[in-house]
Amino acid sequence: MIRDMSIVASLSLNTRILDLPGVGIRRFGQQNARNLAVGLAHVSPGKDGSNVNIEDLLAYLPARYEDRSSMVEIRHLYHGLEASLDLTVRVAGGFQVRNRRSFKQRLYIFEISAADHRRTGRPVVVWWFISGARAREIIQYNAKRFVPGTRFIAFGEWEADKRRGTYSLRLNKPDELELVAGADDEEGEIETDPTLTAIHVGRRVPIYRKLGDFRTKRLREIVHEVLGRLSNKAIEETLPPDLLSRSKLVTRSDALRYAHFPKEDVPLDEYNNMRSPAHRRLIFEELFWLALGLLVKRGQRIKERKGADITIDDRIKQRIKSVLPFKLTEAQRKVVKELFRDMKSDAPMNRLLQGDVGSGKTIVALIAMLAAMENGYQTALMVPTEILAEQHARNIKRILAKSPYRVESLTGSLKTADKKRLHQAITAGEVDACVGTHALIQESVSFKNLGLVIIDEQHRFGVMQRAELRARGLNPEVLVMTATPIPRSLAMTVYGDLDVSVIDEMPPGRTPVKTQVFGEEGRQEVKKLIAREVRAGRQVYVVYPLVEESEKMDLRDATKRY
Repeated sequence: MIRDMSIVASLSLNTRILDLPGVGIRRFGQQNARNLAVGLAHVSPGKDGSNVNIEDLLAYLPARYEDRSSMVEIRHLYHGLEASLDLTVRVAGGFQVRNRRSFKQRLYIFEISAADHRRTGRPVVVWWFISGARAREIIQYNAKRFVPGTRFIAFGEWEADKRRGTYSLRLNKPDELELVAGADDEEGEIETDPTLTAIHVGRRVPIYRKLGDFRTKRLREIVHEVLGRLSNKAIEETLPPDLLSRSKLVTRSDALRYAHFPKEDVPLDEYNNMRSPAHRRLIFEELFWLALGLLVKRGQRIKERKGADITIDDRIKQRIKSVLPFKLTEAQRKVVKELFRDMKSDAPMNRLLQGDVGSGKTIVALIAMLAAMENGYQTALMVPTEILAEQHARNIKRILAKSPYRVESLTGSLKTADKKRLHQAITAGEVDACVGTHALIQESVSFKNLGLVIIDEQHRFGVMQRAELRARGLNPEVLVMTATPIPRSLAMTVYGDLDVSVIDEMPPGRTPVKTQVFGEEGRQEVKKLIAREVRAGRQVYVVYPLVEESEKMDLRDATKRY
């Protein structure tokens, strides 16, 4: 409990967790406050234990919800029913303890005989196990709590007890029983604080993932008390009223309150699927500010002046056309027009090129490289693996064999002397197109006039790696390519950080891809298929999840299987 009323009076979303030594538990000391702050810091981007606040706490949403609101009478119980009962400890034989020796230690069985307020059936029995060095101390403590007449609420799946001719409930976790009134809870077994009545049972309750040392019950108590001490004015609205109205969104205050403790008039499935009005509001707000921030960033980029002044006229188009080995598809021509429009603009290009394997992304990228090189600028193509770098470099050299442009491959496996000579050539501007891996962003690599950066399989590179390569040019054009539109790629295109181009047409003459899935029982058939393809002079690739055997993962490896 918070004893400092000045803290209560000034409670707001910005109040630090460390300034709340009494939230949730009567003896919630400063050390526990620090533990909670550290736990929240791990899930709060950019925060540490010293500055996490109530807003960070409320942003830690429940993983799921349980409906414990179904209050029934004993007479309505049946075997397997999951329900809450409002019970009172019987005057006679209310609390008993039995013990028995297990293989390892002595187990004590607590049994509480209780009736509902109308005494509608034979008394039910609520019971649970306890063991350990402090078991006797805990027994004495609970004997004082469950005195005749004590009222409590129990939740769980009730079972028919044929031995007693009644029903019993075995408690598997402390959340399933809550005293309506009683003494302090020293052992952490069952909640007894009268100020926390009906938090854990007899209602819809949030289930949180463990946060540091705090399990779901303690988090539920803390959040419940914090929300109770926060006024609606303390939870300031962040969206305009007309936007709330048009989007049919609840207020921020209601969203934070009901996302933790659900309303009764909304189906619980909507909460568990994160589709309740409260969740919709919180999701909308997060996406709204993210989209706005990215649009602001995009606006700043559009206003930037790029270092590369690129002209694309009929002469350059004809030069590019003369080296192309084949005609482009309609989809490729459309994408090329989009790239040319970006490259001729005053703002630097920042575009994502998406297309299936074999759709012709590389030739489109090469056209962009030719346009930059025709204007006297260097280009860089960064790929995730050395094999891919060598493959791209070999193909580009073949296509540009009759052109004056020098194409080189820069990878980490180059000999030191060769690497040094290549670095000098790149710095001098003698290399027009450089294809490489992470080696392109080493400190020793310096471009003379880098005007275009292309990143293949962009999801394989981090944000800082891409920024590092871009920083090596004069605010160059940037084109990223992917055959796999992973969520992050989709997010960047949807929210405006990247413009998007899609090649949605395969070049003519491509052999249709046939995909088959074989189970373990089809292994011999797969081996026959491999043998048949090899005898026909074709290649077969066998891919394993690991290169070498791992002690941590039970997966097959290529080295052993070879």
